[in-house]
Amino acid sequence: MRILSITGNRADYDLMSYLYKYFNNDPDIDFGLIVTGAHLTTGYEASIEAIKKDGNKIVAKIADIFNSDTRSSRAKSTGVLISGLTDFVDQFNPDIVIAPGDREEVIAMGIVASYMQIPFVHFFGGDFAESGHVDNMIRHASSKMASVHMVSLEEHKRRLISLGEDEKSIFNIGSVALDKFKEEPYVCRDDLLKRLGIEEFSQYALLIYHPPAEIQAENEEISKIMEVLSRKKIKTVVSYPNTDFNNSSIIKVYEEYKGNDNFFFYKNLDRNTFVNLYRNAAFQIGNSSSGVCEAASIPIPVINIGTRQKDRGNTENVMYLEDVSYGLEEAIECVMSDEYRQSIKGIKNIFGDGDSSQRAYELIKKIDFSRWLLKVYDPLKEEAQ
Repeated sequence: MRILSITGNRADYDLMSYLYKYFNNDPDIDFGLIVTGAHLTTGYEASIEAIKKDGNKIVAKIADIFNSDTRSSRAKSTGVLISGLTDFVDQFNPDIVIAPGDREEVIAMGIVASYMQIPFVHFFGGDFAESGHVDNMIRHASSKMASVHMVSLEEHKRRLISLGEDEKSIFNIGSVALDKFKEEPYVCRDDLLKRLGIEEFSQYALLIYHPPAEIQAENEEISKIMEVLSRKKIKTVVSYPNTDFNNSSIIKVYEEYKGNDNFFFYKNLDRNTFVNLYRNAAFQIGNSSSGVCEAASIPIPVINIGTRQKDRGNTENVMYLEDVSYGLEEAIECVMSDEYRQSIKGIKNIFGDGDSSQRAYELIKKIDFSRWLLKVYDPLKEEAQ
């Protein structure tokens, strides 16, 4: 069985990495990975080495990121990807293609697979955030081109059915992103901080913040977050933003705090270090989906800022703060209190139990994909019956 997948950044690769291990360990599967996007940009070279270290066969590299922070850059990237993917998919001749999530790599792969009549397995479809972020549209459009769906929640399954997808093609396996929290070796806080060279960060917050749906020339939201964390002298490990439009407004704010002893900035971390940063953090703050979907697996408190992740499924460790101008300091004091931390002990992550990659692997091995190649299901006919 020949399986082809694509990755555009470290985050989406880590979501799928444990499933890829199952593929690589199966002598009956020839697995190839196409690398594109942020992996090929300056400063993120370590992610390519991590992919190779995991034993993956990189069959192609497609440079698609334009050196500009504009609305048009991602649209152009998608066009470049479709063109490049067509040739490489044709050469690899896969039995199925796989893509996770809601970025340009996913919709490009869906378009190519649809026209080349190759079954397409989409992961993380059916999700939704009320912010109106473009990810919603790309995710749903990709799902409409998918032959088979691997979803994380029953809610996501129902949403795909409401979009006209055949219930029989949708499998609720939980989130494959959670497997790393179960499988990655534990590193104690002292050893972790020594690894990063920040031994003085005995207690720290983890900040992961990406461009919000609302376009802002000056990002007042991240400015306020950084100002409060600095004023309260909270040691904070800060992730650089993804490559979405307007990420430069965030980087500009971070540059103002370079040299501030309260902050440690990173662009790329190996999986084990990232997982243990989460495990040992006092709390996570920002607007990343990892806070909403993954932090409950530890669990640690999360302050979700703004609307980027608004109304996505979550557990009781997530505190939503839509307007950062009001209540941020109080929210920080709350999640750092012993009472709050005690209240979330023992919670279960609604997104899964850490065994989703095995479920996905077993399903992919046994599904007859020829059954789903042509999308002949018509929800209106089903209704009439």
